Amino acid sequence: SYLKQNNHIVDNIDTILPKIYNYISNAVAPIPNASTLPIQHVNADMLYELDRISKIIIDNVIKHQNNNTEGTPIIFPEYNRSFSLFRVISLNELQRHRQQFIKVNSLHPPSSSREIGELFIDYLNTQI
Repeated sequence: SYLKQNNHIVDNIDTILPKIYNYISNAVAPIPNASTLPIQHVNADMLYELDRISKIIIDNVIKHQNNNTEGTPIIFPEYNRSFSLFRVISLNELQRHRQQFIKVNSLHPPSSSREIGELFIDYLNTQI
């Protein structure tokens, strides 16, 4: 009886091993998604630039609000952008928008410092 069971196991191994090998060697790769894509490491310089440039723009907006009347356009010639504020924007609100912008763009930062400034000014223009 014991020998019959062992022969049965050997027979199963002879049929199962080729099936396992076939499955492994012909397996189809899973569809790429967030868990299977490689993590892109962000250039630390671009994260620094995101922080630095957005801070400079916020500082310029605050200075402009202190020295000009509402509705006067804020011009950023280095980014070829401008926008107007029709109400006083608090530093806290500007900082909140800045933090949101940095968080959104930290995974896929813009490719240049100029692009960071342009995108942040456009972002402020749509948020305020």
